[in-house]
Amino acid sequence: DETLLAILRVVREDGPVGLSGIAEEVGVAKSTVYNHLATLREQDFVTKTDDGYDFGLRFLEYGLTARRKLPFYHVAQPKVDEIAETTGELTWCIVEEHSQAVYIYGSTGQHSIETHEREGMRRPMHCLAAGKTILAHLPQERTDEILENNGLEEITESTTTDREKLEAELAEIRERGVAYNHEESMPGLHAISAPVLTDGDRVHGAI
Repeated sequence: DETLLAILRVVREDGPVGLSGIAEEVGVAKSTVYNHLATLREQDFVTKTDDGYDFGLRFLEYGLTARRKLPFYHVAQPKVDEIAETTGELTWCIVEEHSQAVYIYGSTGQHSIETHEREGMRRPMHCLAAGKTILAHLPQERTDEILENNGLEEITESTTTDREKLEAELAEIRERGVAYNHEESMPGLHAISAPVLTDGDRVHGAI
């Protein structure tokens, strides 16, 4: 139901938010919004306070369940912690889902800087070291599909927006085994990433 998903999007982005605010943002009657919210509250997906409606912790249960079902998470999680402790830097493991990079687990080292990335966040793949790592090791037809679906949005002045230039970089990544992000996703931020591959060189994700 597109209306239900639109309501959840507004609650996620603006919550706590009132009934009128949700109805205005979604563009449907308040009675329709109320009926959806009543069902969501009954199932603990949203809560209601004096300030309005907000996400309930039921979503946490669903998200953690989805993450636990990823074999890559169980392999990568201890390694992410180890790298963060050894380097003192912020470390993430990232997978591709629906043509986007998804942050599934992160660990902070003692020298970590604060960024806006959070577990569960989705970002375009072409501007991230981990995203480019995954693109470089996916079958070419899948990489083509992702880039055609998403385009090459300019996130910062340093983001690669030329398809031919990106393809050349992906070839270099396959050859040297690591990818870099030089202020392509956030000014002042640099990153390095390597893939996690199966014995058959199928990419599970990147760290």
